[in-house]
Amino acid sequence: MGRRGTMRLFNRTPPSRTPSAGDRLGGRYLVLKVFEGGLGIVCVVSDLSPSPDRGDARFVLKFAKADLPPEQQEAFRHEASAWVAMGRHPSIVPAFWVDEVGSRLCIAAEYIEPDELGRGSLLDHLCGQPKAPQQIFRWTAQFFDGLSHAISRGLVTHSDIKPANLLVSRWGDLQITDFGMAKVLGLQSSRGGTPKYMSPEQWRGLYCNHKSDLYSFAFILHEMCFGFHPFADDEMDQLPFRHSSVSPQLPIHPLSPLIERLWAKAVSDRIDVSQARSMLSEIAGRCGLKLPVVNVSTEPALEELRAKATVEGPNGFQDALDAAIKITRRWPGDASGWTQLGRLYLSAGDLREAHAATVRAISIDDTRSAAWNNLGVIWGGLEEPERSILSFRKALQCDPDNTGAMLNLAKPLTILGRNSEAIRILKGAIALAPDKFSAWVNLAGCLKETGDLPEALSALDQGYELAPPSMKAIILRQRSDWLKT
Repeated sequence: MGRRGTMRLFNRTPPSRTPSAGDRLGGRYLVLKVFEGGLGIVCVVSDLSPSPDRGDARFVLKFAKADLPPEQQEAFRHEASAWVAMGRHPSIVPAFWVDEVGSRLCIAAEYIEPDELGRGSLLDHLCGQPKAPQQIFRWTAQFFDGLSHAISRGLVTHSDIKPANLLVSRWGDLQITDFGMAKVLGLQSSRGGTPKYMSPEQWRGLYCNHKSDLYSFAFILHEMCFGFHPFADDEMDQLPFRHSSVSPQLPIHPLSPLIERLWAKAVSDRIDVSQARSMLSEIAGRCGLKLPVVNVSTEPALEELRAKATVEGPNGFQDALDAAIKITRRWPGDASGWTQLGRLYLSAGDLREAHAATVRAISIDDTRSAAWNNLGVIWGGLEEPERSILSFRKALQCDPDNTGAMLNLAKPLTILGRNSEAIRILKGAIALAPDKFSAWVNLAGCLKETGDLPEALSALDQGYELAPPSMKAIILRQRSDWLKT
């Protein structure tokens, strides 16, 4: 890390210039992707220097807006440094350093890889439908844990809690990002914050603390529980009055009492984060649900090993396996490490070791969809279709939008002759990911088994259109064989 508080200037480029993919910033950072963020320009980069700060892992550079006056630039530096000082926590996106690159002030933070559907934040997961209870409890617990850690490191208020600032990793974990940036930059409101989620005290320009963040989260929690924001989009001009004076009616839900305590109009009437976490735990117990286990490690080595412990990593399968083994030995309570170790053994065909690692992951934290999905694949390999089905259903209970688990679930259902169920599951996967060719091909196979050849051929043709070139010949041969029978 070694760069905290530094102020080194690199080769200067005009501040107004927007970077593009393929550019090198400061002669050192290769730009992989560029998009607009709340702070201004956000670049996903790779460090090309001989001694990179972050190994060969990707990270993001979040640039302050080019036209910030000097006092706001200094405020940006102060708030960004406070974010860096928060260190590592599983529910916080870590920031590494704040500096100038190409004559523009920026903060470097970890890049959170989107999932297979391209979803990178909670905003992407909120699609007008209530989320599954297990998922809501999991994300809510992770938010409270992350906010509590930030408070212990000196946070007064985040100031812009909204779905876009709550990232969801491809492993299904929620992480808070962009600490203090709205307060500095006045994003979307002269008071800082996002109008749909701003607390009464924010609208009035009064002192805010973490209870203001809890008020904002209460509206997000409402969206997760019921599928909609309680204040309609056509009421935007009335938001100051509604947030200050209107208490929305809450439908019946186990978490409605918690929401009510979090969005009280008076700060003194709101519970604090520790009380909120305790209340959540009590409600979860009454509902028979478990909350995720928090494994806090301040060592950057854990994240670096996690980056290496992927089959897709630059050093190949064996290095990935070695990294996963090191994680489970040094941090035996880390469920994600055991999950990845099980995944690696599974890809190598070692079902015995894969089963042991995956069961260990679930014993530590049974709220992880990925581990249950892996276990379903393992049971399938062991020719235990009924156990396989149960595991995939647990995966979907944890994450109903896990299209990989849907595709996997269809296989044992087909083996047991339950083709109608398999077809329903596959159509659900296609609704979520219509460009996934394997879902169309699998659906075609199930439809053929039911005797519906015309629909089977139609689905197979759709799969052919979406398939990569390496698969097209195989699909064509399958189509030809079906027409002969």
